Amino acid sequence: MGYDFQCIEKATKSTIYVEVKSFSVDKGYFEITENEYHTWQNNKDRYVFFLLDTKQEPLWIDGRNIEEQMIITPSSYKCTLK
Repeated sequence: MGYDFQCIEKATKSTIYVEVKSFSVDKGYFEITENEYHTWQNNKDRYVFFLLDTKQEPLWIDGRNIEEQMIITPSSYKCTLK
């Protein structure tokens, strides 16, 4: 689906997509799938990342602001036999 939870905001009745990720500040990054990436790209104003780390409070990052807080780097490519 490209997200973990689909929620409806009461006030606006708009759909919000929530992606939950384990995140280690020590590690400094988390990974998203290609599907999550494309869903986020197409819904930045309605997508939220919820990052969980055992060493600190959970962190919410609005899909519109993640690029201001993190560098997004492609890390894998799919290779299919011809």
